[in-house]
Amino acid sequence: MVTCAPRGRQYGHRRSVFISRAGYIELQAAAMWRRAFTGVFVQTILIVAVTLLTLRWGVGVRCGHGGLASGLADGVHCNTA
Repeated sequence: MVTCAPRGRQYGHRRSVFISRAGYIELQAAAMWRRAFTGVFVQTILIVAVTLLTLRWGVGVRCGHGGLASGLADGVHCNTA
């Protein structure tokens, strides 16, 4: 695709014209969006993994062998000290 756009100063009735092929801009934009979505996906996976591990090891261990769910179902509060 060839685009003509007025550039520069006007000298009397003449106008300078810049002709370029802008197809590469679409390719760069698509690559940028791919990198952005990949980064968001990786960060989301890491946040979920760290959250689940923290809940499993942090809260689950404190509540004994039955875990947090059985302790809360029995009305027993976990010892957090």
